[in-house]
Amino acid sequence: MPSFITYESFGAVGDGRTDDLPAIVKAHQEANRLHLPVKAKAGATYYLSPKGLTATVQTSVDWTGAHFIMDDVGCENITAPIFHVASAMEP
Repeated sequence: MPSFITYESFGAVGDGRTDDLPAIVKAHQEANRLHLPVKAKAGATYYLSPKGLTATVQTSVDWTGAHFIMDDVGCENITAPIFHVASAMEP
């Protein structure tokens, strides 16, 4: 079993042009399921399209050295967050 999850494992390219949002959402879903941290690739530029997708973050994330382009032109759902940080623990 891996010790952490990467966006690239779920198809992210990180070239600043390819839509990485679906891969990022899937990576966080798997990290939450397995209770593993997520590590972005240093030097990567992840393009996040205006799709109405939200990545729920319930584990630690290391974005050191990564960049994100968040495109909100023609956004499918202006009220949907790109990242939603939520505890997996009961209040």
